[in-house]
Amino acid sequence: MSENNTSGKKLLSGVVLGLLLTGLTAALLFFKGFKAPEPIVSTPVVEEPKIDSAALIKPFVLMLADSTIIDAAQGSLEDQVVVFLSDTSSVVSKDKWFDFDNLLFETGKATLLPESGKQLGNLSTILKAFPKVKIKLGGYTDNVGDPKANLKLSGDRASNVMAELVKSGIDNQKVMANSGP
Repeated sequence: MSENNTSGKKLLSGVVLGLLLTGLTAALLFFKGFKAPEPIVSTPVVEEPKIDSAALIKPFVLMLADSTIIDAAQGSLEDQVVVFLSDTSSVVSKDKWFDFDNLLFETGKATLLPESGKQLGNLSTILKAFPKVKIKLGGYTDNVGDPKANLKLSGDRASNVMAELVKSGIDNQKVMANSGP
């Protein structure tokens, strides 16, 4: 019986010694700056909210060569045209086009919507500030429907934009309309 009692004591002292060593190792690591690894926490994937690109447009004031000031937006048609016309190193080519970003028509028609007025007014002001500039307007449609009807509609849209610019005081010799570039 004493033999079993002795092996029990050896086992118990082994466990105590193991715990003591573990405690000493942990204390040494702690004092040496050891940090336990951070627990891995999974976070749910949250979809970013969709932002309307129009909300990112930053309004600002453009001063033209003749000191006229217009309200526009950074990167807008107006901004791009003024930058191009103000840069003496800009080269005119048949491949250089500027897209209206606020020119709207009734669906399937060449009728301009009232929301187009501000941008057309700004373009008219820009053309007046740069009297030597001539422009060519190209019209477009979506690709739904008859291609011949769409070609006619795109030409009609360009012609209506030209008519609005002429109505605002732009010489009709400075503006030409066609159905696409």
